[in-house]
Amino acid sequence: MGVNEFGVAIGNEAIFTSRRAPFVTRNAGVLLGMDIVRLTLERCRSAKEGVEILTRLHEEYDQGGNGHVFEKFFYNNAYLIADKDNAWIVETAGRDWVARTVSSGCDSISNCARIGTDWELCSPSLRQMHPKFDFAASCNDRLVTHFARGFERQCRSQGLLSESRGTVDVASVTKLLADHQSAVGVSDWSPSSGFGLSSLDICMHAGPGPIRTSRTTGSMVVHMRQDGFTIWVTGTGAPCISLFKPLWFDCLPQMDLRVVTGPLATNNFNAASLWWRHEQLYRAVLLDYEHRRATFVTDRDTAQAHFFEVEEKAR
Repeated sequence: MGVNEFGVAIGNEAIFTSRRAPFVTRNAGVLLGMDIVRLTLERCRSAKEGVEILTRLHEEYDQGGNGHVFEKFFYNNAYLIADKDNAWIVETAGRDWVARTVSSGCDSISNCARIGTDWELCSPSLRQMHPKFDFAASCNDRLVTHFARGFERQCRSQGLLSESRGTVDVASVTKLLADHQSAVGVSDWSPSSGFGLSSLDICMHAGPGPIRTSRTTGSMVVHMRQDGFTIWVTGTGAPCISLFKPLWFDCLPQMDLRVVTGPLATNNFNAASLWWRHEQLYRAVLLDYEHRRATFVTDRDTAQAHFFEVEEKAR
């Protein structure tokens, strides 16, 4: 995920299609979805231009390579691309892709292809097929997609956004990203009740393998307005116990973020890194989630509300 100085934000999700991403090494000329996000943000000035650049990269270079540090993890990508005026969803399978605008006022993506026959743009090879080609029905790998539980998480995020239609703000979106209720149907989530073989939660926590090995390692919200935008980031994992901090592009040249974050987190523990210090807290909280989280979450919420208030006054 990322955002550029023109206020174009892109997020991507792994999707699992019947057309598998190539099992290739990093120097084989193909691109990871994260590569494509970065390359697109470096070049686009609007969401529509982002769609054009992103899909061109897919057609020219294809996607593939290992998307995991420690394991073998190969996938295709779905993207959500937005600016202050428009938003698009792009779903891909190899070099092929389909895209549609977000016209319903709110939408979300997860680990599944959802664009059926309602696509508005598509790759040249798909254009030669039936004009009502159903991308999701034709491309989803049903078995892997089922265990990834992307449909359930997407329905949950879409439902929460729809409930807040007309009143969506940064506070409601940060709350959405910390959501666990889909796991058990109630708000008192805990590792013992929430850890299953696969993850239903928007705020993902790793559990027993081999299926549930993924977790949320960082979160970002971009609040777009006609007069500018604010970037809210955690810089830490587990948004359910994290604090979202505001950033602005015009302040970054005068800021040294390392004063706040410390050195970038790597695979090895570093007590000077914000991410690793928070990781220590996270692992301690998991041992008694309900009670240990309760010791600081009120203070966290108070600080978060103060950040929201100060940011609004600083615009």
